[in-house]
Amino acid sequence: MNMGSLGVLLSRIITKHWFKGCFEIRCPTILSYRRYSQRLKQIPDFQHPHLFRTRAITMSTTIVILTPVVPNGGTIIMEGLVGSNRIIQYTHLATPSAEIIAALSRLPSPIDTNDPEAFKAGFLAGLDSSNAIRKTFMTCPPDDELQVTERIIPVDGGEISVLTYVPTPRDHVKDIFPLFVWIHGGGWSFTILKLDDFMLRRICFELKISIVSVAHRVAPEFPFPVPVNDCYEALKWTVSNASDLSASPAKGLIIGGCSSGGNIAAALALRARDDPFFNKEGGKAITGQLLQVPAVIHPDVVPAKYKPELLSYEQCKDAPVLPAKNMYTFLKFYKPDPYSPLFSPLLASSHEGLPPAYLQISGMDPLRDECFLYEKVLKRSGVITKLDVYTGYIHGGNYTLPGLEITRMYEQDFVEGIRWLLQLNGHEVTSPASSK
Repeated sequence: MNMGSLGVLLSRIITKHWFKGCFEIRCPTILSYRRYSQRLKQIPDFQHPHLFRTRAITMSTTIVILTPVVPNGGTIIMEGLVGSNRIIQYTHLATPSAEIIAALSRLPSPIDTNDPEAFKAGFLAGLDSSNAIRKTFMTCPPDDELQVTERIIPVDGGEISVLTYVPTPRDHVKDIFPLFVWIHGGGWSFTILKLDDFMLRRICFELKISIVSVAHRVAPEFPFPVPVNDCYEALKWTVSNASDLSASPAKGLIIGGCSSGGNIAAALALRARDDPFFNKEGGKAITGQLLQVPAVIHPDVVPAKYKPELLSYEQCKDAPVLPAKNMYTFLKFYKPDPYSPLFSPLLASSHEGLPPAYLQISGMDPLRDECFLYEKVLKRSGVITKLDVYTGYIHGGNYTLPGLEITRMYEQDFVEGIRWLLQLNGHEVTSPASSK
């Protein structure tokens, strides 16, 4: 596209989409960008000194991101295509609401240390304080409606703890329930067995589903692939001991996780697909995967064909709770094989035959764009998918921003995502909705 054609195209877009537009133009040279930026600045509305932002991609190409700054100080971004040039589709999702901005102002600064123990201590301290607040916004079901038990299960080279949640309805009707194996987040580097206790109790009660919550061994003491292998052993243990949990995988077997747990859950879905142990004929196949803000590819090995779609690491590099530097700290502790599909599920040679997937994506999260991409790849491979997206929401916001309306929606969607996966497998959930 020559500069004249580009000028006509942009002039039309600017006129038509002024309050809708953030778009990306690939200019053939730095000189072309400078020339065209000067032309744009002759338009009165484009006098804002911070209007233009550039990022060099190669010696001969620059990506120019034009972000109109609207009068109230916010930024509104247009989705779609500009001619043959790709628009930044998801950057607008990083813009927080006033409610989120107010809540973020109360959060502590991100942890800045490479010492594993100091890093973990700081992270856990932040979670402890937020969980204390979180409890005030969540109502647990009555204790006599479910049975919660801590168990120790053997794994290769050691043992790990799991919490099991089994419905015990007051009507004492003996029933067989579906299964949900949950892997909590923590950057593969720390474990809190009861991190999601309130939420899992609610799901167990409301959806009448037996749950196994896994606490795998953690990095740096136990780096990749130990956490993956631990969770895989826990998944097999769950299937083998389903009757003790008043459950059957034939009713439904969902694997799920948050953040690093979502990364492991996606890896387990791939691994189980190719393992005869999880055969459909025997009623042991995984029937759904729930991926909550998962990491699905190592940021240093993104294939060239995907790089134009993965911009959130740069855009959200200073995001609260999980800035990009903290993600790299976790990777330093974990030491994964970046090319292995057990760490980078996006790089699997095939995604065909995977179970249906429900994804939750936070807008202000370095992992945002890879989550969108993974959903696209799954869908193109014939996998049934569903996703919910939360504009301006941060990674782990359900832990750090308790009580916000968007957090309540996020947690309710989590419940509905499991319900959806169960219904796809033919299991109707008729329990009454729980209080939020």
